[in-house]
Amino acid sequence: MIYQYVDTWKKGDAIGNEVRAISDYLKKNGIDNLVVKCNPKTYQEGAIHFDEFEKKVKKDDLLLFHFAWFVPENLWKKFKAFPCKKIMIYHNVTPAHFFEPYDSRESKTSINARQQLQSGAKFFDAAWGVSQYNADELVSLGYKNVSVVPLLISFSDYKQEPNRALIEQLKDGYTNILFVGRMVPNKKFEDIIAAFAEYKKLNAKSRLILVGNDDMKPYVNKLHNFCRDQEIPDVHFRAHCPFADILAYYSSADLFLCMSEHEGFCVPVVEAMVFDVPVMAYDACAVPDTMGDGGICFTDKDPAKVASIMHALLSDPKMIEEMRENQKKVIERFGSEKILSEMITKLKAFQA
Repeated sequence: MIYQYVDTWKKGDAIGNEVRAISDYLKKNGIDNLVVKCNPKTYQEGAIHFDEFEKKVKKDDLLLFHFAWFVPENLWKKFKAFPCKKIMIYHNVTPAHFFEPYDSRESKTSINARQQLQSGAKFFDAAWGVSQYNADELVSLGYKNVSVVPLLISFSDYKQEPNRALIEQLKDGYTNILFVGRMVPNKKFEDIIAAFAEYKKLNAKSRLILVGNDDMKPYVNKLHNFCRDQEIPDVHFRAHCPFADILAYYSSADLFLCMSEHEGFCVPVVEAMVFDVPVMAYDACAVPDTMGDGGICFTDKDPAKVASIMHALLSDPKMIEEMRENQKKVIERFGSEKILSEMITKLKAFQA
């Protein structure tokens, strides 16, 4: 039996989609598997609670452990002692210093998660980073049998029906600059806003759309205050959107701008490419590797310079068309069938 552990199996988020894709593909290939979760408040078909897993697990089983945040310490100790072979799938943990000014509890949890990550090198039999950046970190911590297995992206989800009314609303002659991601400090929303403010001077008919979970209120309040104090118009915050709305924002975007300073993969960069949206992103962590030749990667965050690149790109249809051709190759690189097939091969070799 192959088990996958994930803290909370959420439909729609990047890790949840990967867990589902792996589970479905294993079943398709006649391999028995179950998903294990520790959060009892969320129900998901095909998942069992940790208590049931603890009773079932055997020496010849295999555990795929998705690590992205702190695991309750009592469970972590139990995972360490389980007799089965264990492979970590590392999605990365945002460093504590990003959270410290806004949420001390989140900062402390990050510190604890990274301590667990380091200790895991002693008892995981292998480890997969969803990017080369993640794999390099695992190697630096002493993990053995480290390889890169790219994050599985559920491209079929993007074929769902978008909010057509919202698309029509956004077709008003304005240039739509978009970023999608949880509103947290490492994403550097303030840098996006500052660059947009400069771009607005070059193109008055433009708007910035920022889509993502806004639960970290001290940071989000700072962003709203920044827009107000600097008198930056046409900045739209959209939190907890229905998926149809997110699809509409991607469908209507003229440019995707990422200024994040810490990413273990950065799924939204690829999502933008699915919708033929030109991409610009700051050169940080896994972003350049994920983006490949599918966008413009820059190293200078000076708002005026970033705005100048934005304006040049959006004024050059030929450059945009060339970028879109490159984006097709990036999307092909993350094709689920190819990655899943390679994953099956690795699992069979590991179990042999």
